[in-house]
Amino acid sequence: MSEALQKLSGHRLRNMLTTMAGSPVRGIVASTAITALVQSSSAVTVMIVSFVNAGMLHLTQAIAMVMGANIGTTVTAWLVVLFGISFDIDLAAVPLIAFAAPLLLLRSERLRNLGNTLIGLALMLLAIHILRDAVTHFSTLSSFENYITLLRGHGHWSPLLFVLAGAAMTAVLQSSSATTALAIILCSTGVIPFKCAMALILGDNVGTTLTANIAATMTNTDGKRAALSHLLFNLVGVLWALPLLAVLARGIASLVAAFGGVSPLLNGSPSQAVALALFHTLFNVVNTLLLAGFIPQAAHALDRLIPGDRHASPLEGSALVSTSEMGLYQARENLALCMKRGGELTARVKTYFGEVNADNAQELFLLVRQRSDEEQTAYKQLEQQLARLTQQELSQEGRLLVQAMNQLLTQLRAATWLSVTAAQVIRRKKERNIWFTQPMREDLGVYF
Repeated sequence: MSEALQKLSGHRLRNMLTTMAGSPVRGIVASTAITALVQSSSAVTVMIVSFVNAGMLHLTQAIAMVMGANIGTTVTAWLVVLFGISFDIDLAAVPLIAFAAPLLLLRSERLRNLGNTLIGLALMLLAIHILRDAVTHFSTLSSFENYITLLRGHGHWSPLLFVLAGAAMTAVLQSSSATTALAIILCSTGVIPFKCAMALILGDNVGTTLTANIAATMTNTDGKRAALSHLLFNLVGVLWALPLLAVLARGIASLVAAFGGVSPLLNGSPSQAVALALFHTLFNVVNTLLLAGFIPQAAHALDRLIPGDRHASPLEGSALVSTSEMGLYQARENLALCMKRGGELTARVKTYFGEVNADNAQELFLLVRQRSDEEQTAYKQLEQQLARLTQQELSQEGRLLVQAMNQLLTQLRAATWLSVTAAQVIRRKKERNIWFTQPMREDLGVYF
């Protein structure tokens, strides 16, 4: 469903990223919308980390967008509540597949993507139905009852244990949405009380940061800082919310009661699912409101926590976002960066041509050769990234973009080879003390 949604609106997502990431507020709004659309905070945060690594986003912009991703991912909880708990899934999912399947046979790419999206939604709903039935079954097992009793039997420490359990589950599943759905189902079926489910949701907010931090091991310093900001942001949220869990539970219960619902604090209450989705959303919104004003200070603190130069190889970490429509954006930016560096290489060869000092000329020649080797490595990485993209089910626009980038990369390789060849010829010219006339030098300037 996520990939089909990206194909439906891939270029719009890329435009939203570039036009709305300028200020913290716009960055939060943009990443909230993107995460809600693609239904994966992990995918969006990894995308943000990779864009910081490529120099397409500043660290302060990335921190704001990480906050927005946390809000956007709460949409999944509402989907679970609205479709997975309140209705008979079989009545909704099977007809949805029956309606969407014929769309896959149509010539219109937009309608085919719509069909894939609807089928993905139907399969997600069926998965929730299977999960709910499975929870009902294994909740009666003595081993599971003993495990829940163990977690609940530590008094004031029990919420912390449920937080750790939620973080561990999300780290293993690599999906906060799955853990949130599980917490809602466990609570709505009476397996765990409302406050324990709230603690599980707090834990999944921490566990979901593992994906981006693993990916950040391949990136430069700023990429690692952006990933760490995700972890620290969610940890701060847990640190202030966990001691107030009882107060927050009563507050959510009061909100539900104000709209005519049964208190979610009562086991088996029909409003527990809605209350948990409401808590998930309000917690992330409030946490963002509390911390959004400290983004510059957070960026400064991250600079101190992870010291070092932010620059890296232009394509270091380029494999982070290598699939579907969002990978096209990074590939295009990587190509633009390679072309810029290729132009700088040619400019150095031109400078080398005009250098009369022997020591300076030797230093320039060695620098040209070093940069040429670096560029060849970058071109190979970009070629591999484009090859991975060609294996994906891209939109027509995306396929044309990959084709154009491959053609430009071929031309860029040729230009780099010509620059290095020119440097070698110039070196032989200098060694033999061959001098060109001024008209010759002017002609060569045009060629450069």
